[in-house]
Amino acid sequence: MAENQSTKKEDPYWRRLVLRWCAELNPGQDCIALARCYDTFRSKVKRSYELREGTVIEFLREKFPNFELKLNRDNEIPD
Repeated sequence: MAENQSTKKEDPYWRRLVLRWCAELNPGQDCIALARCYDTFRSKVKRSYELREGTVIEFLREKFPNFELKLNRDNEIPD
């Protein structure tokens, strides 16, 4: 139960963080390349925070478990 409560407490933080890095790493873009964005974000924060999730798919599944992630046949986020 405590783990679930901790996850709920972190949700607003991760939601704001994801929106911020998408906006800052893709200014003026209509389409966001999430995998590229995540890789860039991960490389920028790795000195101060270790993200266990190696891919954007792992990150979204871990931090946003209720988000329905639709993948293509190659198990990737479609363009």
